[in-house]
Amino acid sequence: MKQLFNSEEEAIAWVGMNIPIAIKPKNKAKMTLEDPFSSYYAHVQVVEHLGKELFKHQQETLNHD
Repeated sequence: MKQLFNSEEEAIAWVGMNIPIAIKPKNKAKMTLEDPFSSYYAHVQVVEHLGKELFKHQQETLNHD
């Protein structure tokens, strides 16, 4: 596997750009888009956690090859 991210910050930024901030409901609803997070803080926490874990997994995988 080749290295995708050069830093943890780069992985966090990638996750942030690929997590939806609004989702179209499956069924007809009053609102056309729904926010999957209860707050901006919740969104940031999820993005940071996933980015850090993604970078850690990448480093572990590269070290085992």
